[in-house]
Amino acid sequence: MRYKVAKSSPWIKFTTPETAAEIEGLLANTKYVWQIRTNCAKNPDVTSSWSEKQKFTTAEFKIGDVQSTSIKVYPNPFTSSSTISFYLYQDSQVLIELFDVTGKKTANDS
Repeated sequence: MRYKVAKSSPWIKFTTPETAAEIEGLLANTKYVWQIRTNCAKNPDVTSSWSEKQKFTTAEFKIGDVQSTSIKVYPNPFTSSSTISFYLYQDSQVLIELFDVTGKKTANDS
């Protein structure tokens, strides 16, 4: 399977042996185009042509349906390494700054 935002490129390829697949990270209220093709199980070099383009539009973003953004840092405090995880509801730039216990900036990455 491949999909993309309508009238844009490149295609995003999504491979799964399942009969159904869930795609995460789509943008709200956005038109997408998708296609599928099959691969031979005995010879993966043998594939069908891409299907006709199909279209769908994602639902509108609803503030009331979304819980507040959470950021997880663990372990905290840490000595040599730590994991920072967070979720963005749409593509955007992020600036990450790390400070020690005295408030001194130790590192940053964007």
